[in-house]
Amino acid sequence: STELMWVERLPGRKPVSLATLSIPLGVVALAERFGCNAIAAKDMRKIIGIMDRYLAPFDEDNAIGGDVAKGGVQMLGTSGTMTTLGGVYLDLPRYDRSKVDGLEMDFESVIAISARLSAMDCKARAALPCIGRSRADLVAAGCAILNAIHKRWPVKKLCAADRGIREGLLMGLMADDGHHLAKKQ
Repeated sequence: STELMWVERLPGRKPVSLATLSIPLGVVALAERFGCNAIAAKDMRKIIGIMDRYLAPFDEDNAIGGDVAKGGVQMLGTSGTMTTLGGVYLDLPRYDRSKVDGLEMDFESVIAISARLSAMDCKARAALPCIGRSRADLVAAGCAILNAIHKRWPVKKLCAADRGIREGLLMGLMADDGHHLAKKQ
């Protein structure tokens, strides 16, 4: 599945989840349906159309497009495709969580990288050091999902997070319960 959260962040206050969307299609389902090799332009358009059928009502219900147009939206992507794109964006010789977590990328570059990766076959993607065999069959589908999200909400930047939603929720619950985590030195 693909999970989206619309979150409000105000200075001096905790972020508040305003709405969530769970799309029953994720990288695995799309990779199984469209294959792991290069995604043809017609298939990319088809995936974007499929995803947008879920995104459009969420956008309308939450007026996200208006906030994007005003420049008031930050897009954050967690794990999987986002961190893979971050590693490729930085041209890392191997994936390094400390360099990718929190990385802000301009979306123009992200779309160019997505197009390049989506045009490769699985073997070529597997040869890239930040992808490898374990992600080569899934990353093109992830790029297609990201393209659909960006087409709906054309923000200028994308921030990659490698801590994941579950880890963030767990840390938030622990903090609410009085547990304070030591910061990295």
